[in-house]
Amino acid sequence: MHTLRLRSVIVFIAACGSLFALFAASTGAQRPQPVPSHPIVQPSSARPAGATSTRELSMFKSSLLTKITAAAVGAPPTAGSSFRLPFSGAASMLGAPGANAAVFKVENQAPPTSVVFTAGIEGRGPTGVLGVSSAPDGNGVAGVVLGDATTGAGVRGSANNQGSGVEGFGGTASSNGVHGQNLAVGTEAWLATRDHGVYAHLKKQISGPPISEASLASSGYAIYGASNALDGAGVYGRSTLGGRSVGVLGESAVGWAGFFRGKVHVTGTLSSAAKQFTIPHPTDPSRTLSHSSVESDELKNVYDGTVLLNAAGRAVVRLPSWFESLNKDFRYQLTPIGSPAPNLHISREVAGGRFSIAGGRPGTKVCWQLTGIRHDPYARSHPLVVESTK
Repeated sequence: MHTLRLRSVIVFIAACGSLFALFAASTGAQRPQPVPSHPIVQPSSARPAGATSTRELSMFKSSLLTKITAAAVGAPPTAGSSFRLPFSGAASMLGAPGANAAVFKVENQAPPTSVVFTAGIEGRGPTGVLGVSSAPDGNGVAGVVLGDATTGAGVRGSANNQGSGVEGFGGTASSNGVHGQNLAVGTEAWLATRDHGVYAHLKKQISGPPISEASLASSGYAIYGASNALDGAGVYGRSTLGGRSVGVLGESAVGWAGFFRGKVHVTGTLSSAAKQFTIPHPTDPSRTLSHSSVESDELKNVYDGTVLLNAAGRAVVRLPSWFESLNKDFRYQLTPIGSPAPNLHISREVAGGRFSIAGGRPGTKVCWQLTGIRHDPYARSHPLVVESTK
């Protein structure tokens, strides 16, 4: 009975071999080198002639199945075997929806190590591995990390000396050198595009503008950043060290090191060699008008105004409710308008949100100036250092 089954299997294999030969001839594919035969255990002399054990029959079927598989995919399964080179073949493979279809598939099940790469395919030469796709949305080379891997890479490249681990080229104005996308979080990036050296954006929805986008070496900008988020930032720079470290550095020998079109807010200390404002000239549109700031070696605020003296030659100047919380150490200046007022003076200093003037002629217009030194919490914790080493 075993001998009859064995002969039936041999006939089946021979038929499969004939079919594969016809397939190879019709497609023009070169056949690979023969796979070395697996040894078949001969019947023991202790058993009746022609009898085959269950273990021997299992090994034989496994050997035949290995040969069938090797012939079907065109790749030897044994270690050390190879193709006849050059090798060229073609086939059409359609996978199930959501699944990958592969004409040639190799799997290396050895665990990775920190010393060497465990690779399914290794290519060497001027171009180790070349992938070409003629499909509209095809990929020349695609890499996927499966499972729960947290440090793996779908495609990884390394280079010695001055080479490039991974290099991409775009052959037309509308093509990209490298395109990467993370579908889970909505990030996407392009390298070597028509308008940008590097362009990246973050989108939470397929339609609509990106939440943020940035580019390097684009038309007119070395670095460009934009944000459409409510609390976003087009460009963000941060420095966690003290001394002369900076979050954002701009430098220009003749032009502007920084230019802001719109409002600018600084929460810390703003320092400069000189501070000024420049506006369009109010009477000559072809020119600009610049004014410098008033400087002091103290954190000083300046307030001024005018007041009319009453019938008793007195006046009370009222101040904002926050005035004394912000200022201290007040200094006063009074100037009468129209005639001298030698007895004009401050009759009551700042207290309770007001100060008083007396000693002038009734109805006299008086200009007053009041200065104060800041003593709010920020000023107390960030005192002005007038002299320091470079």
